[in-house]
Amino acid sequence: MTLDQFVTNNTGEAATYDNVPANYGQCEQLVCRYWKDVLGFICPMIPAAKDLWTNATILANFDRIPVGKEQKGDVAVWGASSAINSPEFGHTDIVLAPGFTGFDSNWGGVKAPNGYPAAHEVQHNYTDVLGFLRKKGDEEVYFTKEEIKSIVRGYTGANPGKGFDMEHYTKTPISQALIDQLCNQLAPYNEKRIQQATSLQSQVASLRAASGDSSDANLLGQALIGVLTKFGYKKQ
Repeated sequence: MTLDQFVTNNTGEAATYDNVPANYGQCEQLVCRYWKDVLGFICPMIPAAKDLWTNATILANFDRIPVGKEQKGDVAVWGASSAINSPEFGHTDIVLAPGFTGFDSNWGGVKAPNGYPAAHEVQHNYTDVLGFLRKKGDEEVYFTKEEIKSIVRGYTGANPGKGFDMEHYTKTPISQALIDQLCNQLAPYNEKRIQQATSLQSQVASLRAASGDSSDANLLGQALIGVLTKFGYKKQ
């Protein structure tokens, strides 16, 4: 399940992780359910949302990310705060967009049909946010402009032209879908290199599986250039 699917399935619903009726719709129930359904992480027992930030089991599997560096899929953790009407327990939610938009439960009085707090989207500021938790190894990876230029030259013999959307390929996190887009855009320049594009996709898929989605921003770019070299491309 993806985060987007999780949001669709749970919007307007009272989330539960431990199936204890007294806990239905609590913020940590939503977060722990997300970790289980999307990331495959089994959440330990915690007394309050704020304790996500200090729990040893969680910190063995998640990195602490400072305020302002969050990305989609991170989990936000608030300390105990009267400013958010939670002076004892704090709060937690799932980041949908930096800046930041969260997917929350037990925030703002929104109720599910069963009367328990409902999950919904909320625009937040950073008041009393301790920081964000990100699954280890989940850092987004991007191509550099030089990597893209080298790849394009390998296919076309020239630098990217005016019609090439460089920003799309350097601002979008690397994924198999992005690799497919790049291969499909470049392969028609030379029909004989369609096989090369297929090999490129296979090599990247194998690399990502072997590396566990490494956060080394140059790793995938170097691998792509390596595949091109195999097909006779000499780096310029």
